[in-house]
Amino acid sequence: MGRAPIGRDQVQKISKLSRVRDVISVAGGAVQLQGRSVNTFAVDPSTFRSWTPPGTAKTNKLWEALATNRFVTSSAAADQLRLNEGTQYPIVGRTVPQLVMGGSGTLGIPGIDMLVPQRTGQEMGLVPNIAVLVNAPGTNPATTVRAVKRILGQNVDVVNLRERKYQSSTSGSYLDLYKQAARTCPGLSWTVLAAIGQVESDHGR
Repeated sequence: MGRAPIGRDQVQKISKLSRVRDVISVAGGAVQLQGRSVNTFAVDPSTFRSWTPPGTAKTNKLWEALATNRFVTSSAAADQLRLNEGTQYPIVGRTVPQLVMGGSGTLGIPGIDMLVPQRTGQEMGLVPNIAVLVNAPGTNPATTVRAVKRILGQNVDVVNLRERKYQSSTSGSYLDLYKQAARTCPGLSWTVLAAIGQVESDHGR
């Protein structure tokens, strides 16, 4: 069973934690692309781009693609699914929109391999407010993790993006990393993801 959406009051409480600079919540879920299940976020490109790695945040064509109702994938997913930029693909959710692939890059969120526009995500039935991203520069990540869990519940899946394995491009795709981590956390769903911001990169800012 999937997790319940994160309440607005919970997001507000997280935003008031010590040294938390930014918090956003996004819709998410698993959809089918090329016969494979792909974990997807539905995002507003104007606000989400700053949460991606610097190189991705600076790649305007990816954010322009999302702004014009195209989809974007991780580089690993593009290779594994043999996707071609500019080609139209059916994406299977509650509805089956035909979307053009707008490009690929390093998304920087473990377990997430595709981004779609917010309106498309809503039409496909992605769960609103299923994940929250937290940027708390200058704090001890473990302290912020404990505080987030007190608000969202101890059974949520909290990922610290400062960990080396999430910063290395040689460790495999983020989907592979997530699957590996999930094996050691039985019963935890990917669908609640609280990502604690990196102190050094400030989420690409």
